[in-house]
Amino acid sequence: MELNNTIKRKVTQYFIQKWGAEEYRNGWYKANCPFCGKHKFGINPSRHKANCFSCGNKNTPLNAIMELEGFETKPQLYSFLKAFEGVDFLEPQVEVREWSKVTLPPSFRLLSFGKSKMSNLARKYMSEKRGFNIDKLTSKGIGYCTKGDYMGCIIFPFYQKGQLIYFIGRRFIQLGEGKFKNPSVEDYGLGKSLLTYNVDALAIYSKIYLVESIPNSLTMGDNAIAIMGKTISNYQLSMVLRSPLSHIVIALDDDALNEAIKLGLKLVSYKKVKLLNLPISKDINDIGKKATLKLEKGSDWLTYNDLLRMKHNVS
Repeated sequence: MELNNTIKRKVTQYFIQKWGAEEYRNGWYKANCPFCGKHKFGINPSRHKANCFSCGNKNTPLNAIMELEGFETKPQLYSFLKAFEGVDFLEPQVEVREWSKVTLPPSFRLLSFGKSKMSNLARKYMSEKRGFNIDKLTSKGIGYCTKGDYMGCIIFPFYQKGQLIYFIGRRFIQLGEGKFKNPSVEDYGLGKSLLTYNVDALAIYSKIYLVESIPNSLTMGDNAIAIMGKTISNYQLSMVLRSPLSHIVIALDDDALNEAIKLGLKLVSYKKVKLLNLPISKDINDIGKKATLKLEKGSDWLTYNDLLRMKHNVS
């Protein structure tokens, strides 16, 4: 059986990413044998061979993957390979302007500061409506604007490696169209697909919570990131995959279950994955951190097969 180039590439990347295979010679890759542990396991996708020269295990790469992943049917295997993308194929190809060019609006003030009516309304919105501690938000650089284009907006800054790279405005007073007022892509060379709120958490924590919105991220704390929507971009995904974190809890809103499963399928080959099933029409900010942690405690770490079954049940 001859494999097409796409399958060869994914089979090769599977053994590189999951089993530490290294290029050897004449199309062969060498790794520790998953069956006996000796460094005698050879994989040659072009010849469709996967042999251990110590324990004598002889197989094909596809059958080896089926055995290692616990798949019972070829459709399960091909679904896995279709979804599988190695980290090397998700290298971000983007051009971002210098972070130093990003500045907060001229009338920006930190949430704890100010005694005007607008100051009080901003604090009331974040404390009474959203349930946050104002001093903690201030320590994260969150504030509001009293004049100009962002008047009546809560300002959420995006920092990466300690430097401001972007900000988003959320209206607490309806003075214009829509809930949000954001800089354009032309302003800073950044768009939604390149933004992850609290992105530095990826390099700090071994376990993170992946959520949709900034309020959800703030509710869960310092080890939560927000992808700014229901779907993850290749750029955001590449940052998660390349990070040293080992466990990820996906907690998208209840109407994004399909998107959460698809994301889990992309991550489960590299990280331990949980999916939280949130109450209908509720998000993490609605139910609070304590209830979210209770949901997490009652959820299992998932295998690829678990996610495939979930996908089948939802479809």
